[in-house]
Amino acid sequence: MEKSLTNSKADMLQQDISVYQKEFENGNMAIFLTPKQVAFLADQWRLMPCNIKDEDAELWGKIAFRLMSALHKAGVEYNPYFPGENERYILMNKSSEA
Repeated sequence: MEKSLTNSKADMLQQDISVYQKEFENGNMAIFLTPKQVAFLADQWRLMPCNIKDEDAELWGKIAFRLMSALHKAGVEYNPYFPGENERYILMNKSSEA
């Protein structure tokens, strides 16, 4: 029993290494955050102003999807935050900051 458990752990570790290697080859990198930090980032995309560029909104959506997927895969219960319209960030250009 002990030997088969050791083999199973070794197999899982090898699979993890393969996944990380594949992600690295695809240009991705590992980042180690707590579940609370991941949930915070996943919620941030819902706070983006409605008038951001489409490509920025799409990028935030893809990042949020990966973050929420990571929480799910880790077995972490995630309760998304849905802000009210007045809670969103406001984009300001440099001339209006003065």
